[in-house]
Amino acid sequence: MNAPFFMNCVLFGQSNLIENGGGLNQLSSYMLTPDNFLTDDDYEMKIEEPLTKEPVTKEPVTIEPKAKPQTRYVTRERDSIFWCVYTAVNGPSTSPNAVNLMMNEKKAMSDYFNKNPNTLKNINHKVTLAKINEIKCNLMTKPFMEGIESFIPCSIYYKRPIFVVYEEINAYFTFVDKTYVSDDEDADGETILIYANGNRFSLETCKTKTSDFVRNQKSALLYLHDLERVLSGISSFKVEELKRYYNIVFSKDEEPGLNKTQYYEKVLMKCYTTVKGTDR
Repeated sequence: MNAPFFMNCVLFGQSNLIENGGGLNQLSSYMLTPDNFLTDDDYEMKIEEPLTKEPVTKEPVTIEPKAKPQTRYVTRERDSIFWCVYTAVNGPSTSPNAVNLMMNEKKAMSDYFNKNPNTLKNINHKVTLAKINEIKCNLMTKPFMEGIESFIPCSIYYKRPIFVVYEEINAYFTFVDKTYVSDDEDADGETILIYANGNRFSLETCKTKTSDFVRNQKSALLYLHDLERVLSGISSFKVEELKRYYNIVFSKDEEPGLNKTQYYEKVLMKCYTTVKGTDR
């Protein structure tokens, strides 16, 4: 066996170490004596350093801002003028047949104006008798409302002030019955605010935004008050006014070297093509 002799004797042979000679000296190599101390040269204690975790770099968490709620109503129906005004007055339609509802409502409008033909003259725009007859006729013969003039019967019939805004040129029209009385603009929340975009119109459904436009924002826009020509004749303006209108419509400073006529023509052409471009 490979075990030391004395272990064989003690464990297996049960020998008496003292009697067999050698005695305890055979165990001297296993005893803790000065000769058996380990020195630094014999043994180097290795202390394992504690494991250190690599610092975890957390990427900054970016919180995306919440999208602002969309408050403009955009109809899928072809006649966006009618549905914007109807929705402003009556709320979203729940009718299973939108076409029948629209035709019945337009018939009611037509019957009203046939019985009260002079009421259309109360609009805050200059309209001829021929234009009044055209408006009444279009209610029953046209499949949809077309042109900026279509807001005339809507404003009179529903007895609501209507603002139509052209954001492309920072300008707006107002349609209101001259007999409409309000102590403060939009104090009763009756105003309808509509935005024009090409041949389509959308309705602002937020009353707070509508009131803010009427009381604050519209003062920074160009007020259009002529349905046919969009702007009044050049003699109605001073050159400084036209420079300011140019800045509003084109969103940039006036061009140096332009005279009054040139400013007027540029502003007029931009406004006219934008407004008439919404006419189907």
